[in-house]
Amino acid sequence: MPVKEISLLCHQNGVTVVVDGAHAPGNLHKWMFTPRGCALLWVSPALRPLVKPCVISHFHGVSLHFDHCIRGTRDDTPYHCVGEALDFIEGTLGGLGEIQTFVAALLDKSMDNLLQSWNTTTLQMDSDLQAPFMRLIKIPDPKGASYIEAYLYLEHRIRILCMFVEGDLFLRLSASVYTDESDFEALNQAVLTMMQLSEVPEYDPGYDLPIMHWDLRPLVIPYPEH
Repeated sequence: MPVKEISLLCHQNGVTVVVDGAHAPGNLHKWMFTPRGCALLWVSPALRPLVKPCVISHFHGVSLHFDHCIRGTRDDTPYHCVGEALDFIEGTLGGLGEIQTFVAALLDKSMDNLLQSWNTTTLQMDSDLQAPFMRLIKIPDPKGASYIEAYLYLEHRIRILCMFVEGDLFLRLSASVYTDESDFEALNQAVLTMMQLSEVPEYDPGYDLPIMHWDLRPLVIPYPEH
């Protein structure tokens, strides 16, 4: 996505720009191996007085840094792990370039295998819009779409996100240095098994797994009262 060009056009017309880099290395706990709850936030100096934290604590109002890094009793351990994570990426894994090369090759090969096995398609998009560590593949027979995530996790221990795009259901594949071809083959076999079912079971909502069923249509999950 041409973020730089879009931002320039917005700035020329007095429009404030917010970029969500959830699937870029700036999201440290997703892609840079830190504990959860750790990411980068950069704000233009002129706008920093307008950016406020949801929770205030000690040193509130001192600076943007203090406002967002010290928030009540929140555990700030993930922030202190960033240095070690960067050392691990550069010293052990060879840097982000090596990681991206490995992941891209793994995803491309695995996608080819799944597309052939499931006789399905991927979501067409320009290469510069593709998230570096993710791919989308259409579910060929989405019976019980609301519970596919639950089925794959509870029956096969595969954690994966389902989402609707323009009315079609897709699985979002994600890879990193700790995944390999056997992980995607396990997914392949699990989906093939699921496709043979007359319907995906409607699981007891008491299981400890929030369903991340992304769709424009409302989905009501009856969680137990306790």
